[in-house]
Amino acid sequence: MPESEKSSILRLRITTKERLDQLRHPGQSYDGILEEIIDFWHMQHSQQDLHQMRPPTPYPPAATPAEMRAKELSWWWPPSDRTPKNKK
Repeated sequence: MPESEKSSILRLRITTKERLDQLRHPGQSYDGILEEIIDFWHMQHSQQDLHQMRPPTPYPPAATPAEMRAKELSWWWPPSDRTPKNKK
């Protein structure tokens, strides 16, 4: 089967399917209406808009759970250079 012919199954709520049915032209496939919606969305939004719409991530993606926890505690945990010196 050619790559362009491969398909996938999407599960939609009945209300979403009803809304798609209202937008479809007679005889238009669901694939056709979804492509039309996606194309329209891309025409309306630039890459700059996409970047601004994404919520900022609090940690870099490569942060480990330990690194994330250390960052959470860093607001009250004193840095190592301010820890008390050993008493003599």
